[in-house]
Amino acid sequence: MALHLVRRACELPEQAGRSLSQWDCAELARQLVRDEVVASISPQTVQRTLAAHRLKPWRSHVWLHPRTPRDATFAVQVRAVADLLTRLLDEHELVLSLDEMTSLQPRPRRVATRPAQPGQPVQVEHEYRRAGATHLFAAFDTRSGRVYGVTTRRKRQVEYLTLLEHLDHAIPTSITTIHLLADLAALQQAIHQFIAEWNEIAHPFRWTTASFEKVLAKVDAALAAHSPLLADAA
Repeated sequence: MALHLVRRACELPEQAGRSLSQWDCAELARQLVRDEVVASISPQTVQRTLAAHRLKPWRSHVWLHPRTPRDATFAVQVRAVADLLTRLLDEHELVLSLDEMTSLQPRPRRVATRPAQPGQPVQVEHEYRRAGATHLFAAFDTRSGRVYGVTTRRKRQVEYLTLLEHLDHAIPTSITTIHLLADLAALQQAIHQFIAEWNEIAHPFRWTTASFEKVLAKVDAALAAHSPLLADAA
């Protein structure tokens, strides 16, 4: 078991077909079960075994790899992109760079921000309330700098198509050739793989009555502090 664990810890998760950025003890324990090395094992046992071999795969160190020659396919792709970004376009052509910003969370403060005063900085309320999340799909015109964009509540293929439909309506009909620069396939594959792996171990988030009682106790205390009548009734 120890030998297999050490070997896994010295590999990147993707080599085991996992969508993780790095290993931790819980995921390594789960992987040993998936590999049928053990029927069950605790993260604590994994941690002790790794400690004995001076391994901490959850830690990372940034470094710069020496430049190495790229393959011929990469060179062809770079030249194609460089051509689109630098050559003189015909009047009917347009080059758009597509990208997305996901999980943009508006967080309005519970009390309005107060502007700066002499001797005092801007005062920002510490607490905020959540107002959901939105996703931005955008296309950048590499020649004019203009941005086309749509915001959506979800991030699926249909929302990506919504951006393309928006472009179809917003771009003049005189433009008959649109070159799209996009790199989303790898990210989408990783997301779907993560969802599949999560569903294998999915579990409900269980609330207990004690948790609610603590929350309600704080609410009652706050109400009592602002209302003498409630305090007397209590």
